[in-house]
Amino acid sequence: MASYGSNPTPSSSSGRYATVADAAAQQNTEAVLEMLAQGYRVDGQDSDGNTALHWIAFFKLDTLLSPVLERRARPDIVNDSGECAVHWAAKSCNVAGLDAMTRANRALLSLVRSALCCANQLGTACLPRPVGSSAM
Repeated sequence: MASYGSNPTPSSSSGRYATVADAAAQQNTEAVLEMLAQGYRVDGQDSDGNTALHWIAFFKLDTLLSPVLERRARPDIVNDSGECAVHWAAKSCNVAGLDAMTRANRALLSLVRSALCCANQLGTACLPRPVGSSAM
């Protein structure tokens, strides 16, 4: 079994991470699952305030969605930039992530609109605008 110390060392072959978010940021699905099984906080935040769910949404690590959501990961926790995992899912066009995170609380979809507006202004929106419509 891998050992997880207090400092993240993503270059380590054994994979030591301070939080589940750090492991998810490195796309280390095995470490994420192992850390969750060991009782690490699912909503622990990295140095920028991101949770594992932020990174799972961004990298479309769909196999990790159910395990973290079953442990009641909160998709509405904001990072230091004021963005939650729902924002990151919307901006990365992660439809499966959006659906999974908002299934129990569709009110979270209101966060998607603001994320898409932002992404659209930056020219990175994944959803085409309807013909004849202006920016959101």
